[in-house]
Amino acid sequence: MGTRMQEHKNQEAEVKVKSLQKALGVLNCFLFRPSLSLTEISEMMGIYKSNAHNILSTLLSMGYVEKDAETGRYRLGLGIYRLSKAMDSEHAIDRIAMPIIRELANSVSESVVLCLPQGEDVLYIAGEIPGLIGFSGKPYFVGYTAKMYCTSSGKAMLAFMDEAERNRALPEKLEAQTEFTITDRAVLDRELEEIRRRGYATDHMECVNGLSCLAYPVCDESGKVLASLTITGPSPRIESANTPFLVQELLRCGKKLTNLIRGN
Repeated sequence: MGTRMQEHKNQEAEVKVKSLQKALGVLNCFLFRPSLSLTEISEMMGIYKSNAHNILSTLLSMGYVEKDAETGRYRLGLGIYRLSKAMDSEHAIDRIAMPIIRELANSVSESVVLCLPQGEDVLYIAGEIPGLIGFSGKPYFVGYTAKMYCTSSGKAMLAFMDEAERNRALPEKLEAQTEFTITDRAVLDRELEEIRRRGYATDHMECVNGLSCLAYPVCDESGKVLASLTITGPSPRIESANTPFLVQELLRCGKKLTNLIRGN
């Protein structure tokens, strides 16, 4: 009797472990594509749609995935971001970057953000708003995402990716976010070439009307893109007689951050 009860408990434990493995496997699917349908997840995992739906429902309720109300597609949620922020690493890039972000924001009197690549998007992970130095909360934009192709942050990173990585980060169709968004891949490719030449990226209201930005790509010793450092603000201020000074300070602080990350 005791042996059978123990075998039953072992079987229950095995089922729970397998369920956990499947849930983690679903999350890992997003390493390959930033946005997935229920069918795609089911096929990638080799499980029934009903099982995939049950797992996604649980992850959705915990904030680990989000569901687009219009398309029904899933993507990683802010719960994953909160977990990553909880990692106690002295070498976390945002921790290293924060003093430089503040230095740049103070110097140019504009908002400064640090972004990471996330599939086809940029993820805003840290920032500073002038006048709120020492602010105990977090700037409104931290934790948000935007499309790579229509932001200076994203274009700075796209320009220094290898071709395969860049193709994975660009959707087949470049949807217009504003009337200024570049939607022609050939035009975008020419701009990325110019960004590589001058060392920084710009966007003129390509993501948000009235907002312009300048961004610097942060790369490791091998040239792999890690992040981008960005000055962002109202277009009349960013695109003005003050632009050369903004670029000068962006390049100075961007190079400083790159050297810190590389241990120089």
